[in-house]
Amino acid sequence: MVRLKPAGAVGLIAFVVTAVFYALGSGRAYDYDSSESVGSFIATRSLLDPFRRQLQFNNHPFFSFVDHLVYSAGGHSPTALRAAPIVFGAATVGIVAYWAAHRWGLTAGVAAAAVLAANPMFAELSRSVRGYSLLSLCAVVSTLLLVRLLDDPRRGLTVVYELVVAVAVATHLYALFLVVGHVAIVVARRKFGREWAAAWCSALLFGLSAYAAIAPGMLSAAAREHGLFQPGFPAAVASGLLGSSSLAVALLAALLMYATVRGTPRELVIGNATVTVALAAVWLSSPQDLYPRFLVWLVPGIALLVASSTRHSRLAPLLACVAVAAMIHVDGRNWTADPVPSLQAARTVDATRRDNDRPCVLPNIRGALMGYTRPPAEVSDPAQFTYCGIVLGTAFDPHSLRIAARAAFPYHWTLPAETPYIVYSRERRTHGHHRLPVTGVGS
Repeated sequence: MVRLKPAGAVGLIAFVVTAVFYALGSGRAYDYDSSESVGSFIATRSLLDPFRRQLQFNNHPFFSFVDHLVYSAGGHSPTALRAAPIVFGAATVGIVAYWAAHRWGLTAGVAAAAVLAANPMFAELSRSVRGYSLLSLCAVVSTLLLVRLLDDPRRGLTVVYELVVAVAVATHLYALFLVVGHVAIVVARRKFGREWAAAWCSALLFGLSAYAAIAPGMLSAAAREHGLFQPGFPAAVASGLLGSSSLAVALLAALLMYATVRGTPRELVIGNATVTVALAAVWLSSPQDLYPRFLVWLVPGIALLVASSTRHSRLAPLLACVAVAAMIHVDGRNWTADPVPSLQAARTVDATRRDNDRPCVLPNIRGALMGYTRPPAEVSDPAQFTYCGIVLGTAFDPHSLRIAARAAFPYHWTLPAETPYIVYSRERRTHGHHRLPVTGVGS
């Protein structure tokens, strides 16, 4: 019988508990980006599609390939396709918990696991059919391998490090900032040499090869975009990384400052500063597609710093506990609710087509239907309403289009979810719970 050491037991328990809680509501309807991923890159005919298809920048190639394996093996349901990201997210929590417990004690391990698992951004992305939890797992594993290799260089571990970094880059291009941080840490430790240069070149070569076929389309899409400076982006990132709740943000920020004052290694400070400068340069260049979720892989590092503060202060575990409770309060209210009514909307679209009528959508709907059915035509001009039997939209669609839709269609109602959809119709449809026929889902 294998007997786990206390730190190993903390890590295993953290993994299991996180996986169980993340699995609650795994049958929910897909969110917008997950539906796009499923319909465009995962639920397709060929396993090679993740490496040769792109939709703006929404494909996470290596993750899409992993989930395509699940789909090809018969896992077609949202629950099945969410299994891999949930496991990746739970594994990240388990590894962080183990490392903190091993280094600083059981209290630190529990604190690290709770702060990471309860973070609303991390939890939500670990329950989406997207590559963010795999990216986070790779960030944690590669960083811990880096720490080990700096103290005890081994060729076998170096190869593993290269593979993990390659997977991270092949999953999401923002993993390049992780590599920048690693380079800064190695330079700060005065360990930079030919071996490290070769390791990073190999990792980047394999990781970036996943984009070989789709890079031209991505570059073309980037060239067509207009710059969009987002002055609130740093604040949004800070809020997402520190738990969204105002109370959690304040408490975790205080614990981070305390941990830094108590002694953060010089090379870690340099690594963080380098990544911050690189990210600031990207932010100031005003890219149109820039979201806090691109940096979700930094949340495990915050959880570890918070955990490190528990060894110096008896108050730190209590403050961390209050922060976790605040995060759960924010996120728990809609834990099992549909993020958007994408399945209901898809059924509405299919029922309209069976009635030989034409469904249409406003600009913020189309991608959410890709995981369920063939998306309808998108309306960008009120004159196009003439050709539509029903129109689906959201409260975030252009105000002028929503006003025109209300004028053009005598009936309207909502499909409930965290973000409801509005249905505009020429006919009073009274079948089903939401006054719409809901039988049948498109292929």
